[in-house]
Amino acid sequence: MGKSGFYGENLDIDHLKGSDGLPFLGHTFDYFIDTYKFGKLMHEKYGDVYRCRAFLQRFIVFSSADGVEYILKDEANNFSSKLGWEAFLARLFPNALPTMDGDEHKHHRRIMQHVFKGPILRQYSELINDVVEQDMPSWDGLDEVKIYPTIKSLTLSVAASAFLGLDLADDADFVARTFITVNNGLAPFVPYPVPGLALWRALRAKQRIFNYFRPMIAERRTKEGLDIFTRLCQAKDEDNQSFTDQAILDHLVNILAAAHDTTTTSLTITFYMLLKHPEWQERVREKSISMGKDRLNYEELQDLEELEWVFKEALRIYPPAPNLFRRSLRDCEFNGVHIPANTQVLADCGYVHRSAEYWTNPMAFDPERFSPSRAEDKKHRHQWVPFGGGAHTCIGLHFAMMSAKIILHTLLRRYRFDFADDNDVKFIILPITKPKGGLKVKLTKLL
Repeated sequence: MGKSGFYGENLDIDHLKGSDGLPFLGHTFDYFIDTYKFGKLMHEKYGDVYRCRAFLQRFIVFSSADGVEYILKDEANNFSSKLGWEAFLARLFPNALPTMDGDEHKHHRRIMQHVFKGPILRQYSELINDVVEQDMPSWDGLDEVKIYPTIKSLTLSVAASAFLGLDLADDADFVARTFITVNNGLAPFVPYPVPGLALWRALRAKQRIFNYFRPMIAERRTKEGLDIFTRLCQAKDEDNQSFTDQAILDHLVNILAAAHDTTTTSLTITFYMLLKHPEWQERVREKSISMGKDRLNYEELQDLEELEWVFKEALRIYPPAPNLFRRSLRDCEFNGVHIPANTQVLADCGYVHRSAEYWTNPMAFDPERFSPSRAEDKKHRHQWVPFGGGAHTCIGLHFAMMSAKIILHTLLRRYRFDFADDNDVKFIILPITKPKGGLKVKLTKLL
């Protein structure tokens, strides 16, 4: 019997070259300080596949598009997402899509797909437009804003309306404050519910959310509503099976926690890139102004092609989740490399997103690389994976893209954005990317 780790995973991977780093902590600090720099250093030293230790685990890293595809697409069902994320999500989201495998995952995802299908996205777009229109007057008269917390407040308002169907400001405020506490427990540095620490507080906040929404489920199962909560209560698969009350609560908390934080991060990164590259800010603004109106419907959003390139390029350079975990279920092999059963593996998507093997001048901000004429992202299906890949691709990716376009289009028509301080902004990368200090921005009102 080989050595086992904190979570029962196999630690016997000495047949691979790599580095364990410091005793006990391994390379945890290297990942937190700059995961991109560290991933590049390790790839240059050890190649496409190597072993590493961090986050109280020992794992095999795959830092090529082929390796990322092998792990995420997983055609042979060699890997478990549930076990891969055990150290980070199991206590906070034990019954969410990322922590499900096999038939259970397929069953829940089939039901949830009805909540995010095309015709319903059109209705969500109207709800999001309503929230953005209501929020805009609060920006007027401001000379400066901190983009990250301001966008976070806006996306939480979107969540309260489009996700939860809440009308009362007090209810939305309670949900916003409570979900911030839940999200602070994502990937905690201490992955145990120690009283007073982040995970302990997050679990208590999640229970408050459960207690708040559980009494509403029976009514939501029968009433009309466009929001995601109501649709989850009424969603059924092809066999007419619906979610249990507890499954509804589990998925609701996970969707909200993932969606609003990911959208906030993605929008903040996009704003940062538009601040650093004002020529692109003007270029996408001209298109939005030419549309002639603040409020665009779902079909009209498709015309914002260059804005989509900008958004995709921002997520290439700073993907919300640069590292994705799985655990092997059986012995398997990738390009001659033996992967023992029950071994943690990591797909280093952040390295692939910035690799010159797949991208021209990869550290340059160049949205046109996503244009149909260049299509650099099409060289390999897994060289651009900010929303994951395979069976566990983010189910809300189209919702996220739609939300971003609505918010960016509206703000770009109304304001010009400039750095309030210098443009040497530092980013915290893990557990989720955000700017230190919130990214202070000067506003100039245009409309």
